[in-house]
Amino acid sequence: MSSDGDRPLHAEGGLTEFPEAIPDRDLSEPFPFPGTCFQGSLDGVYNRHMHDVLVYSRSGCHLCDIVKETLAQAQGLADFQWREVDIDADPQLRQQYNDEVPVVFIDGHKAFKYRMERGQFLRALAARR
Repeated sequence: MSSDGDRPLHAEGGLTEFPEAIPDRDLSEPFPFPGTCFQGSLDGVYNRHMHDVLVYSRSGCHLCDIVKETLAQAQGLADFQWREVDIDADPQLRQQYNDEVPVVFIDGHKAFKYRMERGQFLRALAARR
């Protein structure tokens, strides 16, 4: 906001006025433009299950790099978020997964070790619904 009260700063540094022509409307009413691409376009977006994918890996692990690249490629194809944990940073994890990296967990369940193809991963995600 600017020091001029209720007038916001324009993106280029100038001032703009709030639009006066937009009438107040009751937000409990249905969307005012039936048949547009906006009506119903968000149905189900907030009801989707976001899968949690955890990759145990280590630096210098070629198979780990391949699995991480596969996850990055699959990112736009399914609803999941992934994170990586370096087993060498934790003695307990190193002892547990030393000979198995990469290890991939989906929603807390061990799903893959050593290798993972994109199609296999997407099928495993779909099976976890």
